Amino acid sequence: SRGRIFAKTGTLSAVSNLSGYFYARQNGVMKKYYFVVFVNKPKGSAQTSQARSLIEALLRHWIHKLNQTDLVA
Repeated sequence: SRGRIFAKTGTLSAVSNLSGYFYARQNGVMKKYYFVVFVNKPKGSAQTSQARSLIEALLRHWIHKLNQTDLVA
């Protein structure tokens, strides 16, 4: 499961969100991390798509950084 994100997207009027969980190894131990990200008032499908891409990039960054800590331990 390392590096995999389990998530569900959602949209309401003027809100786009992604919530779920991922696994990352930290100090030799596999841990489960939960997240919720809301983007308020994206204007149109282009900004909603851009917001989702940024959320994806943020999650990849978190997973990468958390897994890197395992190399230091």
